[in-house]
Amino acid sequence: MSTKNNSFEFTQTDTKPNGLLNVLTILSIIGSIMGFLSSIVGFIGAKKNYDDYKALYESGKINEMPGFMKAFVNADTIILYQKMFEQRIPILVIGLISSTLCLYGALQMRKLKLQGYYLWLIGEILPYVVTFVLIGTAAFSGWALLSLLIPVVLIGLYTVKKKELIS
Repeated sequence: MSTKNNSFEFTQTDTKPNGLLNVLTILSIIGSIMGFLSSIVGFIGAKKNYDDYKALYESGKINEMPGFMKAFVNADTIILYQKMFEQRIPILVIGLISSTLCLYGALQMRKLKLQGYYLWLIGEILPYVVTFVLIGTAAFSGWALLSLLIPVVLIGLYTVKKKELIS
């Protein structure tokens, strides 16, 4: 005698990210925490960085360094660090806001919520836009251009995995 009781059967959907989306959200959470710390350390050390680079440039010791190192400290570098020092408060605020958006967005994506992707995306792009407006293109020259590599890769990977998120 077989009895079927369908009234108690229900399907449970998995609300946790799988595979690459899981890895991406974990990396974003770690990156957000690092962003908080980096923003605070950058704010605290802005004056010292400016003073150190300026002193090194003015001392003439830069001429004793290997050729490739001379490219890291020049008049443009001093101007860049001066602007970063002068704009340290807006840079701190935007860094903290962006890190918060990325963290909250990643946590939402762990719940498979599509809104998390958009919050994370805003948090990921915002500091670069604000830096461009406050500091200018010098902030993205030379080796600093590499700072765009990870966000561009993450944006591409998240965009591919966006279809797994529920609106």
